[in-house]
Amino acid sequence: MVVYYLDSKVLITRYLSWRLLKSQIEMTAVFCSFLFVIRLVAELKRVGLSYTTADVMLYVGGMLPSSLARFDSMIIFLAVCMWFLQLRRSQELLIVQVSGVSMTRLIGKLLPVICLIITLFTINREYIAPNLAENAKLQRAQKVNGKAIYFQNNDMWLRTDQGFLNANIGQDAYVLKNVHYYLFQNDELYAWVVAPKVIYRSGRWIAPSAERFVLTDQGHSKQTSRLLALPISLKPRVLSWSFIKPEYLSAWQIGVTLSKGTKYGISDQITWLLFCVRVVRPLNLFLIVVTSLSVLDRAISSRFVGLSSRLVVLALLATSEFVLYALMCESHNALGFNASVLIAICPAILLMSVLLTLYMHRWMWPKIKMRLFS
Repeated sequence: MVVYYLDSKVLITRYLSWRLLKSQIEMTAVFCSFLFVIRLVAELKRVGLSYTTADVMLYVGGMLPSSLARFDSMIIFLAVCMWFLQLRRSQELLIVQVSGVSMTRLIGKLLPVICLIITLFTINREYIAPNLAENAKLQRAQKVNGKAIYFQNNDMWLRTDQGFLNANIGQDAYVLKNVHYYLFQNDELYAWVVAPKVIYRSGRWIAPSAERFVLTDQGHSKQTSRLLALPISLKPRVLSWSFIKPEYLSAWQIGVTLSKGTKYGISDQITWLLFCVRVVRPLNLFLIVVTSLSVLDRAISSRFVGLSSRLVVLALLATSEFVLYALMCESHNALGFNASVLIAICPAILLMSVLLTLYMHRWMWPKIKMRLFS
């Protein structure tokens, strides 16, 4: 019989990795519960005859991954702090340090689980959240306005009494762009209207300028009209509920929008800055974990009295990164690609400067001091 013996350090790494993953799951569950309740309370006031409480629950559940994606840095930061404080209270980290494993080595051994956590959040942000958010908004719009409406990538198709309307929706719910209105009679197309935009005024949708084409035996005739009212029984609030904000799109969708310029109907609100911020997001999350563990290194012992101040500093760093990320996602400044890259990496530079300062203080400064005063 062959007996396999595992190195004690391997067992310790597996145990600490599992504890970190468990803390991450628990913190994510807490945020899920909190965000679900907040969204549910805000959404229940829209309940009507066609939009029931069950529909509200489905909508809130579909939007939950997008809400988590916005708070991913805070979730990861709080999970790391909870993991550290639990192990510090039980003095397990102190035992690990006494056994010869420094925090730097421990971070290296925890890299697989750290990368796993960041990968899961990235998959949620770039794939799960955009798809579920689009489907949830479509289902809500159809419940409120009936089955006569369909949305995809902020492109709307609406069935009316006279035909079908296609338009792009934006953040301004009172404006429809690139409108094409196809008119049918006896199930046959006989005319269509093309308008750059249609504006909602006094309960009606009016096109400031439009072109009307009518099919004839010789082909079609063209007529230009001003202040043309379209028979659309659609409320702006339905559009505002159905609009997918740029930050809810995936990095791939943002890149396609920037390259083609017109897809998703909101190219004027999607910038290179938003794209660059989304690309460097996994790096920022990784630096938050490494910076938090590096700052808390000296606070492993229960006798250390500066733990609260270090936690406050880390909270300020994580909050600053969160605020900068939110501001850059919501910024609509038309910056160039190079300027966008420089601005997008500012949070990463801030976190790396903290790591460099810790390294200089811990490793380089003692050596410099020894050479200067020896």
